[in-house]
Amino acid sequence: MHLNNKGFAITTVLYSLLLIATLILFLLIGNLNFERRTTSEFVQNIKDELNGFTNVNNTSNIITVKEDGSYSGTLKDINNYDVVVGDTIKLISPINENYLISIKDNNITHATPMILLLNNNSDSQSFTIKPSASDTYYYIATFTNPGFVMDITGGSTELNTKIQLYTVDDVPAQKWQFVETDEVGVYTIRSALGTCMDLFSALASGGTPINSYTCNNTIAQKWKILKV
Repeated sequence: MHLNNKGFAITTVLYSLLLIATLILFLLIGNLNFERRTTSEFVQNIKDELNGFTNVNNTSNIITVKEDGSYSGTLKDINNYDVVVGDTIKLISPINENYLISIKDNNITHATPMILLLNNNSDSQSFTIKPSASDTYYYIATFTNPGFVMDITGGSTELNTKIQLYTVDDVPAQKWQFVETDEVGVYTIRSALGTCMDLFSALASGGTPINSYTCNNTIAQKWKILKV
């Protein structure tokens, strides 16, 4: 078949258009495959993130942490019993196990301070742990009225800031995590502000204030947990 110049030009244009269309089709298919792959990777990344960072407080387990804040185990008491959300606990000073963290005068109201008192088996020395919206951080609530929790006065990081009662307000001053020590059932209790629950002057006697203080890994900042 013989093509004149005009026919040859038309054929060339048609072949060119066909080639361009084919190239565009390949590019579209490749792009769709890439998007599908990247979308799948994106979805998988989200799943991985969720698996790694799912709010652990949605479970009944109380998650403990290491010094660096990484997830570790679950809360144990001094008898190696599991402690879960809703259990009643007591917080005992390792300096003198006859003394416990207590609500002053068992007065469950705003600004009542936490103090150390001789064990008296009262509700003022019993607490429950409630989940917060932040992973590994929990509220430490009063046993008789869980709407009141331990709170660092004014959200301050100043040394020897009083730990008091206050209604739940979802602030860092009310959120605590349990940092493991080398003893079963003994923990440093660290706030979301970065300070630790501290026995003033490491003095185990009636009325000694429980304060917030720079974390220093001393015995004044270690607490034995007893499930009751």
